[in-house]
Amino acid sequence: MQVELFLIIIVTVLLPFSGIVVLIDRTLNRRYSRNITAAIWIGSYAVATLFILIVWMMNSLPDSAIYDPEYHGVVRVAVLFSMFILLIAETGVTCGAYGGKLSSKVFTSLLMSTLCFTVYTSAFSIYHVAYLLGHFGPESDTHNIAVHLVFNIVVFAILYRVMPARLANVIAMAGGDMSRRLGFPIIIFAIYVLDYSDQIYSANMDFSSLLTEFLLIALYVVCIVLFLERTTGSLEVDRYKTELEAAALIQRSVVPNRDACSDVVGFRVFEFMLPAKEVGGDLYDVIPLSDDRTALVIADVSGKGVPAALMAMRVKEIMLFLLESGLDPGRCLTECNKRLMKDNDSCMFATAFLCVADPRTKTLTYSCAGHPAPLLRTGGGVTLMEVDHEPALGIFENDYSNRSIGMGAGDAVLMYTDGVIEAEGWNKERYGTDRLVRLLEESDDEDITSAVASDVSSFGEGRDQTDDITMLSIVAS
Repeated sequence: MQVELFLIIIVTVLLPFSGIVVLIDRTLNRRYSRNITAAIWIGSYAVATLFILIVWMMNSLPDSAIYDPEYHGVVRVAVLFSMFILLIAETGVTCGAYGGKLSSKVFTSLLMSTLCFTVYTSAFSIYHVAYLLGHFGPESDTHNIAVHLVFNIVVFAILYRVMPARLANVIAMAGGDMSRRLGFPIIIFAIYVLDYSDQIYSANMDFSSLLTEFLLIALYVVCIVLFLERTTGSLEVDRYKTELEAAALIQRSVVPNRDACSDVVGFRVFEFMLPAKEVGGDLYDVIPLSDDRTALVIADVSGKGVPAALMAMRVKEIMLFLLESGLDPGRCLTECNKRLMKDNDSCMFATAFLCVADPRTKTLTYSCAGHPAPLLRTGGGVTLMEVDHEPALGIFENDYSNRSIGMGAGDAVLMYTDGVIEAEGWNKERYGTDRLVRLLEESDDEDITSAVASDVSSFGEGRDQTDDITMLSIVAS
């Protein structure tokens, strides 16, 4: 093999390899200093080039072999070998000289290799077009190198501005783990190498074949860009789901569980909560007060999802502070309303029912802010508790009033949000208050929240839940 031919191979291969190095270095974090990393890259290229030289020299190819159909098969094997040697070299350096998880480094190596070798292919195609136009012949080494040099510099300058930041963002969004997304870069690189080795050295350098080649090159680039865009979208969805799961876990952790509800002097308390989404705007709380009294609050914030959940947390914290300050239910709702009205640019509001159970007098003192009236079950039947029709919290200024009822042994009060009575069946019929009353009349279960939850689920017959469902019941011992 002549020196001129080898010079073309070394220079034209060095250009995409250099592009890969720059793009990878821009995307990943170096483990070593810049000088040491550069020395590692130079050493790897030297070793890879030596292997490539040995392969080409072993075949004793003449200078015109690249364009001679007689040597097409030999050249194709040599090109395949050369590309894989370069891929192994730069993947090895990427995995050893840069930080991060192995999958992210292999992913970056494969994707950048496909991009850079695509640029390499494009330079050859441009050179062939120039040859067909009669500007210079296929053995014009100087022109060949010049075309590669100019084209690679221009395209790599564009890639340098766009690709590293985008790919680094995708890797960061995936938490550095790209193991589930390695299939695409592996497949597209393999397809590219097979297609390139068959096309680039074809002796039939006509415009139709070159046009097909350009279209394939464009297809590779478009596939990579679309893959990154789709991956970004997928990772954003995954991150959103993860954040929602975390928010749901936090929301469940701040509401009382069954053990906390059972620790109420003179009463038994039961709860049920099922958000329509991962997190919801319903809330309940069981708050121990002085003199063995217990405050129970249930509320329903307008809207659903994260905004409603954040508003619900705010209502809960305000209520807790005011109740521990010694305010009665009516005064507590009044002060809570004033605080929620401040800086309420989103115009969100919350209905609420707040009561304080006193085990000494067996009384329930309560106040209602636009919330559905609870049900009272006694030996005489089930009735709606009398509540004052006062506005929800966060809308208008209002002084909320108190009411009181006595509770005998076994008497129960069921507090609930409108997600219970507004649950829909397949015929669009709503569950309704009347059905809820009949259920409580027919059921002798002490834990009426579980009975209602089961009945509402059966009523919906598998329909998607459209609103949060929350219940809180208190039974006098």
